[in-house]
Amino acid sequence: MNVKNLSTSAAYYVMLWPSSYWANYEDDINHRWSIAGDPSPAENGWSDTSACKSEPFDVFLQPKKGLDGGFGYDYGQAVNQEDMLANIDGDQLTIIAHEIGHGFGLPDFYEANEQPGTDFPNCLMKAGSSMTVTDSDGWMLRRVLEHLKPRYNF
Repeated sequence: MNVKNLSTSAAYYVMLWPSSYWANYEDDINHRWSIAGDPSPAENGWSDTSACKSEPFDVFLQPKKGLDGGFGYDYGQAVNQEDMLANIDGDQLTIIAHEIGHGFGLPDFYEANEQPGTDFPNCLMKAGSSMTVTDSDGWMLRRVLEHLKPRYNF
């Protein structure tokens, strides 16, 4: 590219977005990020794995005191410490399982407009619809791993 050939003027147009979220597509998976000032993982470089030339790495689990619910990222999860300890001996750690789903690349399906269809089945990633891992969660994970397998040859 030659700098001399660049335009000396530009125009932009503001288009209203119909919700408080905008979609970010990573490997054909729709992740939704708030536009309330939080940059997307792509903008922060959080979801960019192109520099990872070796094997995939494990993610971490970080219990935090007083955290409202949990947060899941592709590099690890933060969950409410009090909830985790109160439920540690139970059959299911629902919040932890949901957040770890994000570690595997699964998106949230909280609202109807975030779901692929009106008949989208119950699953951990559709908060409140299931307290356990379902077949739907398994199929979503399989889809993610199908996209990752060729990148890391496993």
